[in-house]
Amino acid sequence: MKISAETLYLRKYLGDRETIRVLAEAGFDCIDYTMDHMTEEDSPLNAPDYREYAAGLLSYAKELGVTFHQAHAPFEFEWEKENVLENIAVPRIIRCLEIASVMGIDTVIVHPLHHLVYIYNQEQIWDMNMKFYRTLLPYAEKYKVKLALENMFQFNKRMSPMPDAFSDAGRFVRFLDELDSPYAVACVDVGHACMLGEEPAKLIRALGHDRLKALHIHDNDAVLDRHTLPYLGKIDWNQTMKALAEIDYDGVFTFEAFLFYANFEPDFFPTAARWIHDMGVYLCEKIERFKSRKD
Repeated sequence: MKISAETLYLRKYLGDRETIRVLAEAGFDCIDYTMDHMTEEDSPLNAPDYREYAAGLLSYAKELGVTFHQAHAPFEFEWEKENVLENIAVPRIIRCLEIASVMGIDTVIVHPLHHLVYIYNQEQIWDMNMKFYRTLLPYAEKYKVKLALENMFQFNKRMSPMPDAFSDAGRFVRFLDELDSPYAVACVDVGHACMLGEEPAKLIRALGHDRLKALHIHDNDAVLDRHTLPYLGKIDWNQTMKALAEIDYDGVFTFEAFLFYANFEPDFFPTAARWIHDMGVYLCEKIERFKSRKD
C-alpha cells in the first residue's frame, strides 16, 4: 500500500517546493496536495498561470521520485456572505479539479456543505449537498477526478463535538448510493469519527470496499481535532487496521497528522516527517498481517 502525507502545515512554513522535497526525502510514495490556500485571493492557484504553476510542481515532484495522488479542495470560505457558494466556492473547487488533472491527481477530498447547525437542519443539509455534488460531478467526469466525500463533525456552543454531515454511517452510505456515480467516493477521516465517540472501524466496514477509496489518518483525544500522530490519542489502531484489511481497502494510506509538526521547530520538520512515514509503514504492515489471517 502506498503511503502519503498532506502539505497543509509544512507549506505555510516551507512553501510548496521545499514541502515536496521534505516529504520525498522522508520516504513517502506520493503526496496529498492541499489546496486550502485557494480561499486566498493571492494564491498562485488563483493566478492566470495556475496551470503552469501546477505543472511545475508535478515536474519537480517527479525529479524527486514522488507523485501526487490526492488533493484537498478549499473549504474555509466566508459562508455567511451572500452568494459565496455560487460565485466563489464552486468556481474555485472546479478549478481545483482542473488543477488535480494537471498534477496527475485522481481523487480530491471535497468537504460537504455544513455551515448550518446539523442537528436542526439534517434534511436541508442533505438537499444542499445533493445539489452541490451534482453540480460538481460533470466537472469530475470531465477532468477524470473522483470527488471524495468526508465524514465531518461540529462543535456546539460549549465546544463539545456533535454529529455533522456524513458522520452517521447509514446516511453516508445512502447519500453515496443516491448520488450513484463512479466519480463520487468516500474518504474516512478516522480522527473525525473519534471526535464523536465512534471507532473508525464501524464507518470503514459500513462503507466497504467499493465506496471507501481515501483516508485521512491521524489521532486525537476525542475532545479537540488535534491531527496528531497515531497512538498519541484514543483511536484503537488495531481495530482500524483490521477493518481496512477486512474490506480489502485498495486506496492510499494518507496521513493528515499536520499538527504533529506544531510541536517542533521548522529545522526538525524533516525528522518529524520521517516519524510519520515510519508510522505509516508500521500500520500498513498491520493491515497486511490482518489480511493474511483473514485468508
